[in-house]
This record gives sequence, structure tokens and C-alpha cells, in this order.
Amino acid sequence: MAAQKQGARWWAKQTEEWEAVRGEVSAREFAESRGFNPQTFSWWRHELRRRDRERGGSLIPVEVVEENPEAKMTSSGFSERWLEAELPDGLKFRFSEGTGVEYVAGLLKSMRRGGRC
Repeated sequence: MAAQKQGARWWAKQTEEWEAVRGEVSAREFAESRGFNPQTFSWWRHELRRRDRERGGSLIPVEVVEENPEAKMTSSGFSERWLEAELPDGLKFRFSEGTGVEYVAGLLKSMRRGGRC
């Protein structure tokens, strides 16, 4: 399907993929290499940021990379299962299974905006 007919989710994915190579490839080069209009790509990046500001937050992509079905509780009561989150700049965090969703989201949003631990 033509890029012009894609919705916000598709453009968010393109933006996320560009963010991963941002230091190596300009937005224009990225768009042209994918076969879509650089001006349309620019408009969507700005539009997605505007929508994000209106929501008062940001979506943070999460990918489950490994699951350990044999994980047990440690003697201290913490799960041996964990979630690893990686920001686009390569900064990684590990959270024990059961860590509050609000805490994880707040920390990742803060760090994505240049915050400190």
C-alpha cells in the first residue's frame, strides 16, 4: 500500500525505525530509501509528537525478547523473571516481574526525555 494511505501507527513505526539509525542517516535519506516523500515523513513526525504532547505522554515500544517459563521466586520474594526495556539510544533497564506498570512507564518516559535516575 502507498505510504500516503498509511495511518499513524505505520508512520510511528517508520519514525521508530529512523530513530534507530538517526545518527547515520538523515530523515530525507531514510524516507527516500523507503520510497516515501520526505515532506510527508516530516509532517508525520511532527504530527505524532503533537499528538503525544496532547496525550501528556509518549508511547514506548516494548518487545518481549525472552521468556523463562521455569523461573521461580527467590528467597527474598522477588521473581527471577524480568522485563528488559531498551531506549532508542541503547540505554537498558531490567525490572523484576511484578514491578508496577506506572513506575516503569514513568521512569522510561523520564529517561527518554533526558532525565536522570
